[in-house]
Amino acid sequence: MSNLFAGSTDLDNIFEPRGSFAKRADVGIYNGSTDISNLYAPVSHGSAAANTGIYAGSTDIGQLFAAKGSVSYHKAPIWTAGDWARTDKPSSAATTGVKFNTSGSIDLFESGTDGTWLPSGESNADYEVKWVRVSGDSSSVVNGLNENSYYNLGSLRQIWITDSSGSTTDVSITVRFTLRNVNDTSLSITHDVTMTASYENVG
Repeated sequence: MSNLFAGSTDLDNIFEPRGSFAKRADVGIYNGSTDISNLYAPVSHGSAAANTGIYAGSTDIGQLFAAKGSVSYHKAPIWTAGDWARTDKPSSAATTGVKFNTSGSIDLFESGTDGTWLPSGESNADYEVKWVRVSGDSSSVVNGLNENSYYNLGSLRQIWITDSSGSTTDVSITVRFTLRNVNDTSLSITHDVTMTASYENVG
């Protein structure tokens, strides 16, 4: 407990702990020698508390710190990979796609800039992914996951396309991935990837 009170309620029971959040500016109210800005989460990470009757300048500190229970400590997914995946084969079927590994990595195969989807310190099972077709040949078959359905990333997930025609026309589509945190679905990101598979039979 902080031994600082608003009425008969300790501030620890009013405000959310700061945890790993960056501190706000000092407010000039101290617990011992520590400004309480070091103890409580800034209001930007949650919702304001009820007014306490304690002021920093002309502002009630209930408007400066996040109310107890109002903070989400969950993290949004990330995307550090590129935006295209391509495979070229001169004499055999070409397959290309996107793979979300349980380790948190993203593979754009066979060529593409790989990356990461899982924030540091988070559990893969707290995230899920879906894809939708944005552009390209509507007749191209996308394998692996059904379109516009979420799949938990606690298991390996991938989609891919294949060009087995041997013609000069590549198979190419752009898909949009949505990744989100299952504990707070507002924590989401989208990213478009163009997948191109090319099999030109030159034999």
